Amino acid sequence: MARSKILITRLTRKRSMVGRPSEDSRVRQRLIDAAAQLFTSLPYEKVSTRAIATRADSNIGMIRYYFANKAGLFEAVCRQFIDQMTAQLERFVNNSSVDGLGDIISGYYETMAPLPAFPKLVQRAMSLPEDDPSRQIIQRLFTHINDTFDRKIDASMSKADLKPDLDPKLIRMSLISLMVFPFLMPPAIMQMQGIKLDTNFLQRLAKHNKELLKHGLSA
Repeated sequence: MARSKILITRLTRKRSMVGRPSEDSRVRQRLIDAAAQLFTSLPYEKVSTRAIATRADSNIGMIRYYFANKAGLFEAVCRQFIDQMTAQLERFVNNSSVDGLGDIISGYYETMAPLPAFPKLVQRAMSLPEDDPSRQIIQRLFTHINDTFDRKIDASMSKADLKPDLDPKLIRMSLISLMVFPFLMPPAIMQMQGIKLDTNFLQRLAKHNKELLKHGLSA
């Protein structure tokens, strides 16, 4: 009888845990979220592991446990967003139409909406010397995105979905500008233009850019 009660108790505990994140995963994500807020608002060298741990209501030991050091945590922050961007690109890479290019912009806006300061972090890191650890991490993680981006443009050109006299490199530059600039615009200029960078505005801008690409690039 006692053994049956123990088994029932264990089964009940297991059922109650199904679908719930473990405490370990919550701590790890809190550290990533706290680090994302600090890394996007301060230069890499100004962010301390102690400040991250305090903001995450954790401790430095947990940073060492999950990420080894500050560089490892910085990479985890960047990878979280870059993996999402890569997934968005992969979703549309097989669609060789101009609409597919517009969908890439929409996907990028959707990914950046929760942390719109992330592109500024990338810009800041890529402006640093080549031996800076934050630049090296960003550059390494972006390599796959760049390759996927090139495949998408090449596929569109080869299927004659784009005007044949267009330069693929310039198309890439135009797409990057449409994707990234809204997040790099200084707040004062946004205010002058009456722009609020929220989900509603990004959805409207994505739709506008999609039409812009269709009329400007389609063969």
